Amino acid sequence: MDRKPLGFLVSLALRDTIRPREVLSYLATKRSHASWAVMAEEIRGYTGTCGFGNVSNPLYNSLIAAGNQALYQDGKGCGQWYLVKCNSNPRCTGNPIKIHITDECSGVCNNVPVWFELSEIAFGALAEPGQADALRIVGKIQISYQK
Repeated sequence: MDRKPLGFLVSLALRDTIRPREVLSYLATKRSHASWAVMAEEIRGYTGTCGFGNVSNPLYNSLIAAGNQALYQDGKGCGQWYLVKCNSNPRCTGNPIKIHITDECSGVCNNVPVWFELSEIAFGALAEPGQADALRIVGKIQISYQK
């Protein structure tokens, strides 16, 4: 059996066709579902259960979500950010957006292991230009996410 030296394997992994960072990124990506809602933070200045204040400011840009208990973690998940991308609908760009957990999604959101209830703005940001309303009509989409 021909054994290749470790240096050869490392150089092979570093070639353009194999990108270790992309492989690691792929391995760290998980699948789930997301829906959307008009968040009180967007319309009344309500700060959500996390109490972050105005989430339309540049830190958040209203790209927020309420997470089920797996994400919210009794408040410990407040402020955690995730890269989320829609990969299940032709209206989606397939590009990730960065969202922050600012609220808890209770009740039926906890009937599945992980659930993101995205703000109306965040859900629309997943769509191709001019397709945000059409994507919102779908209501529930499959997503990939990573922390």
